[in-house]
Amino acid sequence: MAARAAAEGAVDAVTTARERAGLPVQVVRFMPVDDPAELSRRDRMVMVDSGLRPLAGAELGEAFEVALRAGLTQVTVADVDAPRYARVCRERADRAFLAEVGGESVAGDGRSQEDGPPVAPLAAVVLALPAEQRAERLLEAVLDAVAEVLGEASGVDVLAHQGFFDLGMDSVMSLSLRGWLERALGVDLPATLTFEFPNAAALTDHLLTLLDPAAAVDRSSAPATTPATTATGGPDDADDDLAAMSEDELIARLSAALAEGG
Repeated sequence: MAARAAAEGAVDAVTTARERAGLPVQVVRFMPVDDPAELSRRDRMVMVDSGLRPLAGAELGEAFEVALRAGLTQVTVADVDAPRYARVCRERADRAFLAEVGGESVAGDGRSQEDGPPVAPLAAVVLALPAEQRAERLLEAVLDAVAEVLGEASGVDVLAHQGFFDLGMDSVMSLSLRGWLERALGVDLPATLTFEFPNAAALTDHLLTLLDPAAAVDRSSAPATTPATTATGGPDDADDDLAAMSEDELIARLSAALAEGG
């Protein structure tokens, strides 16, 4: 970030000097390209979670040509997941001008809000199944998602009742998992998701309840997987009332748990 700031400062200085001298100037900035040589796997996860998708190489030439022909002085080229980016901005910066971002009355596909949002892909698959098959299908998807965010380098098999922190999940991976589940299921999830539901079984049960409370797994026949009784990856103090904590307190607890997990 320091190197980028220095480079941006140098570019701005040259731009200002040319403008004052009455010379033409155009600055085009591109978000990182989806290339392992330019963007590490971890950095890519951070970008996607923030709503900024890495650019495909084929997009660069076309974008550059359009920017040149438009004659704009300052251009930034990015592939933005607008609803997600707006949500991240609202969560991390309480600014009045962001209050209406992403709140259009008509969705991007031309549907009005009265028609309701389209069902997310994984949610549609799960809800199309008989009630007794939904938990198994959703658990399979959650396990695949956890394995994906951990990466091939982790070399671990993800088990349903194994704690996420024990598997080596860190804060970036946790947010990436949350983002993937939100997009796949069309639900809003807290930043402390993996702290409150610290393994795949507990998380699946919670997600199934969000999708269809009536079809949630019967907890009397399911293993105890709540944060208070889970042995792996859960909170140390079963008496803590997570619901009464502020968001800052929850994030602090999550960070401490991640640190303890190595």
